[in-house]
Amino acid sequence: MGKNAKSIISLVISLLVFVWLVGSIVFIAGAGRSGSYDVMLMLMGQFFLVIGVIALIIMVSESQPPFLGVGVMAVGLTLGALGLVFRFADDDTKALVDRLIPLGVFWLMALGGVGLCVGSWWFKKYRLSRFERVTAVVAELEKARDKVNGHWTDVYIPTYELTYGGERVRLKDTVGTPDMEFKVGDERQLLIGDDLKSFRVADREKKYHRLRIIIGLAVTAFAVCVTAAYLVNTPLTGGRL
Repeated sequence: MGKNAKSIISLVISLLVFVWLVGSIVFIAGAGRSGSYDVMLMLMGQFFLVIGVIALIIMVSESQPPFLGVGVMAVGLTLGALGLVFRFADDDTKALVDRLIPLGVFWLMALGGVGLCVGSWWFKKYRLSRFERVTAVVAELEKARDKVNGHWTDVYIPTYELTYGGERVRLKDTVGTPDMEFKVGDERQLLIGDDLKSFRVADREKKYHRLRIIIGLAVTAFAVCVTAAYLVNTPLTGGRL
């Protein structure tokens, strides 16, 4: 297939996606304004399902954890199923589903928390393990101005020097810190990607990993507690559980 043919196919696909995106938003808004909430839910379901499939394909192709794509697809399938229930089910079933909707929200929160923990574990175990750990020296500290917590302040951006592939190279960090955590000449452990195309600071990645785990566990625990309280206090079938 020639280059021009590939460009044409790419353009056609982009146009189709754009038309689908605009059309979905327009029809969802129209269904909501007309009070056809079952149709609106089904349209929202297909919207999130397609977005999830696209995200899943991109993540798999880039060897990224697929949890976000799978989660968005699950949201799409759930919304579509709710739309079908409100469209075709009897009144008792609709009333039950209406009471269960908050539970679905809580379960999605719990799923998101678990996904954050699992995704962080997966990234650390399978992605970072492909990086090469190298000892680098802080060769330079560049002072710059950046916004931290809503206020402009001085930050220090390090440039690292290391030996890689038998050559002496320099890598400039993309993150600055308001406090001078280190000085020129200090050693730091770097995680080097393929051919120096990407690198990460080892202790920073360790901190991010812990933060993601803490947030994931907190969100999951909150969702479980709220779910338990809802089940205890909400009648689902005419009485308390």
